[in-house]
Amino acid sequence: MEKLDSFETALRILKSGDIVKIHKPQLVYFVLKGDLIQAKNDQSQYFLSMEAFTDLFAQADFFRYEKKEETLVDKAKDDEYYQWKHK
Repeated sequence: MEKLDSFETALRILKSGDIVKIHKPQLVYFVLKGDLIQAKNDQSQYFLSMEAFTDLFAQADFFRYEKKEETLVDKAKDDEYYQWKHK
């Protein structure tokens, strides 16, 4: 998890199409959708103007969101499983 060095870096990452997040006071993810910034967590989802986002979160510690790598299915084991299932 990469902590971003500044609010400006977080804005640059959002403008490049990536997702950033904060952990405090609660976990919230942010993504740029057109001219608005979508904020989302397990309890809510809302859109903020750039000005509102700056006013509310300029002092927050941002982190780059990194998607978890999907585990690839071993084709040989998968084939073996389905061979047994159909017998």
